Amino acid sequence: MKKLFVTVQNHVDSQLSSFLESKKPSLLTSAIKDTIAFGGKRIRPTLLYVAYKGFGGKDDKLIWQIGAALELFHTSAIIHDDIIDNSKTRRGKPTVVEKHGLPTALLVGDLALSLANELFYNTLLTKFLSQQVSDQWYALQEEMMYGQFLDVSSNVFNLIKNNDFDKDRLEQKVMEVMEYKTARYSVERPLLLGAKLANASVKEHELLSHYGRKVGIVFQIQDDILGIFGDEKRTGKSANSDLEEGKLTLLMAKLLSVYSDRKELKTQVRNVEWVRDQLRKYRIDEECKKLASELIQEAKKSLSKTSLTKDSSRFLLSFAEYVLTRTA
Repeated sequence: MKKLFVTVQNHVDSQLSSFLESKKPSLLTSAIKDTIAFGGKRIRPTLLYVAYKGFGGKDDKLIWQIGAALELFHTSAIIHDDIIDNSKTRRGKPTVVEKHGLPTALLVGDLALSLANELFYNTLLTKFLSQQVSDQWYALQEEMMYGQFLDVSSNVFNLIKNNDFDKDRLEQKVMEVMEYKTARYSVERPLLLGAKLANASVKEHELLSHYGRKVGIVFQIQDDILGIFGDEKRTGKSANSDLEEGKLTLLMAKLLSVYSDRKELKTQVRNVEWVRDQLRKYRIDEECKKLASELIQEAKKSLSKTSLTKDSSRFLLSFAEYVLTRTA
């Protein structure tokens, strides 16, 4: 699996480099290059490639171009995300907003989005791709932005202030955030985009959609678990960051609904050691891990019904296991 990630990254990064070099040099394009250079596994382009090849796609260059557009859009998304969260670092390096200030960071994020659409549509026109491919591209963008809105509007501090502790409602809200901000954007839509480019059937789309959404939700559950319990040196993220932001994760939604001492909750909710202790006390971490495992099993069942090639199916099985067990 690692070998394919590296292969895709090399090709996509080459496309990105060529495309960005063709643009007028400026602080804005330089900041985009710096953000891309921060690293990352290029998960979205890799899933795009796996689905495309799995359903018989032949034009690898097409995927490298679309994959590069995906990475530019992701660059825009993380720059804006860092602005919203007031994040000072990402993967151990200063964020664009920390390094250049809010006005410049907004422009860099906007430019990355514009360039992503330019690269996508240049490819769309030269390859005579269908409107349905374009629909997948716009759905990916719209769903991520909607998910981001849901995320910022679901704040733990406001929920405590308003005494909003209904278990079912909180968990439903969290599941919706995870579905739109992470699952659809990071896993489901890249897979569907690749499948559509390879002209896969509607039935194959449905099965791949089910797989992608389940695996994507688990990706976020595991991300939130690592955010509290993970090794900061491996995750590159402070264990306090989600708590300081008041991020409503599945862990926190379950804790809010079971912890009866509201006054203590209000004073301790930013204390990572206290939160860890309560999550363990109520076995919430184990409950979330159990849910994640169940979702992965459901995803695998859907995957087994597809007509993907053995190589693509094998990769997606390994990817599902990686998402469930990753430590960074």
